[in-house]
Amino acid sequence: MCYGGVYAVIDIVGDVFIDKIPMVDACVTKLCEILTESPGGGLWYIYSLIWIVIVLIFIYDPQKDKSFLMLTTAFLLLYFLKAMWKTPAIEIGIIQWTRNVYTLIFSSDRTFLFHGIFYIIGMILAKKKRKLKKVSPLVVGLLLLINYGIYYISGLYETTVAGGLLCQFFRLMVTICLIWLALVVNLPKGFRDDTLSKIMREMSTIIYFSHFFLIYMLRFLAKICDINYTDNLTLLCVISWCALLAYSWIISTNNRYIKLKKMIYPI
Repeated sequence: MCYGGVYAVIDIVGDVFIDKIPMVDACVTKLCEILTESPGGGLWYIYSLIWIVIVLIFIYDPQKDKSFLMLTTAFLLLYFLKAMWKTPAIEIGIIQWTRNVYTLIFSSDRTFLFHGIFYIIGMILAKKKRKLKKVSPLVVGLLLLINYGIYYISGLYETTVAGGLLCQFFRLMVTICLIWLALVVNLPKGFRDDTLSKIMREMSTIIYFSHFFLIYMLRFLAKICDINYTDNLTLLCVISWCALLAYSWIISTNNRYIKLKKMIYPI
């Protein structure tokens, strides 16, 4: 919350001084985001996890198979419900009603229980880990490519009910295959070293806590210069290059990361 609060303040400043939004309106909007979504800095997944944990505490009983089945079914329904919300062709009144009620409280569909099925997938993969690791990486990689191909094709028809549901289903399958592939790929010995793992975690932490700063700074610069940054692909490319240069400099000048390079490239 403290980390996100920094970006909340930056957002308010940008809204007031650049977008000319009244101070009260900007503060109220950001307060609503703090309570229901994210105060800034991409913390939406924390809110989603909080909802999932609450449900698991009060509903899930690991000793009962029916509890697991009920939870899986509920999370699957919510997962596919989100896909139907995004389908313009949907005309089922109850579907539209649930969307209208939800949007009165939440500003994003990322912050509720719509991602609960991924928690269930994680539980299943953890239980079946030994069996899954026996499968060849080539087989899993082929499954990934097939599922991704179908996912891409179904995405072309996402505006229809059937296309939207298919797209959502194969998005789930792609995620499962990616996690499965990570389980079966055998990394070189150096990558399994505890010291290396610790350094890599530090690097990922630097990337996570700094990439939002880059995004906000570029957006501020774009607003001040009156540049249209609505093209997300362009913004992504610029941020990626800035981040690549910044992290390359950190790795080349910091003694800890020089050690990392020697571990990966010992020659």
